[in-house]
Amino acid sequence: FELRASDTAGNSDVVILTIAVDGVLYPVADAGLDIEARPGTVVLLDGGASIDPAGGDLVYSWTQTGGETVNLSDSTEAVATFTAPATTNVTKTLSFSLTVEANSVSDKDEVNVRVVSQSIKPIADTGSNMRIDSGANVTLDGTGSVGDGLSYDWQQSTGTHVTLTDSNTAMPSFIAPNTSSQIVLGFMLTVTDSTGVSDSDRIHITVGHDAPPTADAGYNINAFADSYVILRGNGSDPERRALSYSWTQTGGTGVTLSNPDSSIASFTTPSRPSELSFMLTVMDPGGNSATDRMMVNVLDNETQVPSVVADAGHDQIAYVDDIVHLDGESSLGSGLSYSWTKTSGPSITLSNNSTASPTFTAT
Repeated sequence: FELRASDTAGNSDVVILTIAVDGVLYPVADAGLDIEARPGTVVLLDGGASIDPAGGDLVYSWTQTGGETVNLSDSTEAVATFTAPATTNVTKTLSFSLTVEANSVSDKDEVNVRVVSQSIKPIADTGSNMRIDSGANVTLDGTGSVGDGLSYDWQQSTGTHVTLTDSNTAMPSFIAPNTSSQIVLGFMLTVTDSTGVSDSDRIHITVGHDAPPTADAGYNINAFADSYVILRGNGSDPERRALSYSWTQTGGTGVTLSNPDSSIASFTTPSRPSELSFMLTVMDPGGNSATDRMMVNVLDNETQVPSVVADAGHDQIAYVDDIVHLDGESSLGSGLSYSWTKTSGPSITLSNNSTASPTFTAT
């Protein structure tokens, strides 16, 4: 006799009751419980619980009876294996039958394997920001996006209006405006997978000549003799490309700069009062550069200086939806507390106006 028990989720199991008739004991096949597996994983079909009441040796035979065809390994052993097929957000059910034989009599049992796809949120990818010439034919590229059954939706978010061709594909195109000055165009890509889950990414495209970067060496500094000084430089690029930095000393008693090829350098001041001058050079990938200078006034250790000096950091350039980091870490004093207040411009929300380095989203 066969008893099959099933739950509301579709899982089931079968058990066999064997009754000897005319003294013949039949073997009992047990294909195990139903299985749930992920795509691409190795699945084990285990018939090791099968028995022969007469104590004979069992002969095993596994066959697939339903679902997408797979290659069974060790199909004549108690334990057979296969690799679960790929699936795209659709559960697939595979069915298998185990036949066991002993003393010229046999029995069968079945097991189902549900292959369930892992739910992965799609990721939109517009690629890197770029600079192009006026009137150029431009192709946007969203092929780096990840997800199952993606649909694409490109929208222009900022700048002079252009006409996007094939805006519902991974690679739409447009003709750049003719301009005598540099302008920035912004685009947003939204990808949606087959389950309706979406993600977005943005790209900025600079149209026109390659404008040079800007350099900011920071404010002049007062420091005591034999003290540790940090030079905090900054640079910005209209095309938002990666910049290189270089600090050089241009005057005063010579010091040894640490990390002179980064935006933040440091040194120990001389043991005597002096005026030190430094130059920061910022260079973009196109070879354009900008420089800025600053001074460090080395004071006698007995010189009286203000007990608190606020330093709000460098001026910055940001685009809409950028996360902007304010930096008051260079303020001087003991046991400082901080209070940031927006004095002009559109409404924004500071992450925490009482910390040294709050953030906000540009609007």
